[in-house]
Amino acid sequence: MTEENESVYSIMRGTSDYSVRKKLLDCNIRSYESIDSLLKLLESQNTETMEHTIRMRDNAILVGSHMGMSISRLCELDLATRLHDIGKITVPEDILLKPSRLTYEEFQIIKSHSENGYKIVLASEGLENIAEAVRGHHEKWDGSGYPLSLRKNEIPEMSRIICVVDAFDAMTNDRPYHSAVEIKDALNEIVGCSGSHFDPDVVEAFVKVMEKKMHFI
Repeated sequence: MTEENESVYSIMRGTSDYSVRKKLLDCNIRSYESIDSLLKLLESQNTETMEHTIRMRDNAILVGSHMGMSISRLCELDLATRLHDIGKITVPEDILLKPSRLTYEEFQIIKSHSENGYKIVLASEGLENIAEAVRGHHEKWDGSGYPLSLRKNEIPEMSRIICVVDAFDAMTNDRPYHSAVEIKDALNEIVGCSGSHFDPDVVEAFVKVMEKKMHFI
C-alpha cells in the first residue's frame, strides 16, 4: 500500500464489520486499477497537478469524516478527489502552465476540463457518482460556477468538499501565476467566501479540521 492511499485506508479499517470492510477495500482497489493508466498519463503531462491532488486527499477525507460521511461515501470522495482534474489531460500544456494571465479563449479551454473529466470518468463502469463529482468541482454555492451553473444543494456534496480543499491548496502553494499565501490568510479567504462560492457547512467543517491539524503542527 502506498503512502498516498493511507488516509482513506486507515478510515476504512476503523469499521467493525469485517465483511463490509473487505468489500469496500476490494471495491476501492478495483476502482483505482480501472483508472490507473489515466492517472499515470495526467502525471506524465503535469507533475504539479498530481502533487496538488495528493495534497488535497487528506483534507477532503478529514472534512468528509467530520461531516459524518459513511465509509462507502468516503471511498467515493477519495477517488473523486484523485480524479477531479483528470480532464486536464485534454488541455494543452502551454495553456495549463502559462505563467501569465489567460486570454478569454484560453480560459474557456481550461474550463472544459470539468466536463471532459466527467466524460472520461463516466466511461469507467460503476463510477457515475464520481463522474458527477468531477464535473461539479468548479460549481459555486451562489450559482456563478461552471459548467452547469448549479446552486446550493444542486451541487453534489463531494463536489462541494473538493471545491473548498481545492481552493485552499491552490492558495497555499506556488503556482505559475501566483505565489503561495499564508495558511491563516487562505482560511480567512475561504471563510469570507462562505455562502457565496462555498457551502457554509463545508467551510465550517474545513475550518475545524484545519484548526485541529494546525494545533498538532
